[in-house]
Amino acid sequence: EKCCASYTLFPEATVPPVTLFESFEDNTLEGWTLDDPTEDNVTWQIKSSNAYDGSHVLFFGDIFSGTYQALDEDGKAQPAKAALWSKMFQINKEQYRSAMLLIWLRMSTQFDGADDPDAENPLDTLTVFVEKEESGQVIEVWNSAEALGNTTNGEYVQAGIDLSAYEKKSVRFGFSFDSGDAAKNKYGGVYIDK
Repeated sequence: EKCCASYTLFPEATVPPVTLFESFEDNTLEGWTLDDPTEDNVTWQIKSSNAYDGSHVLFFGDIFSGTYQALDEDGKAQPAKAALWSKMFQINKEQYRSAMLLIWLRMSTQFDGADDPDAENPLDTLTVFVEKEESGQVIEVWNSAEALGNTTNGEYVQAGIDLSAYEKKSVRFGFSFDSGDAAKNKYGGVYIDK
């Protein structure tokens, strides 16, 4: 007599995962769209050091200073802000699995070392958006203020972002960082790796 269905999630999955993967090891942002509203030294780019795995990583900041202190052409500090968008793709729906965006994230901001980070503070926030191809609607799906208090203290942590609401839909996702002001931006910035 059989008591259970012929499938189980433990000890192993019965459906192989379908994974889209981006590691930035090809040292290019080809296929990505940069939305940078300011003319300054800080933006999303590939950096060839401080990767979680491999040699290249997505970085928000200034390659030369290693910070996200944005300076205009006259050398005056200004807020650092830019977004980077993936190309459109369809999120698969798989039985017994939820679609997730998994990233390795390293943030160093003015909140490094804070005993009690303020989840409501809008400064130095990384936000992840999903844009639906069908409607053009842009939806915030995650932000570093609520999840991490806007810092990982310069260490890599893995962040998982639920995309199950977008299964079977064509979407693109965007990483957006906004310092919110021109002060206290001489910190290590944002690194995103596979």
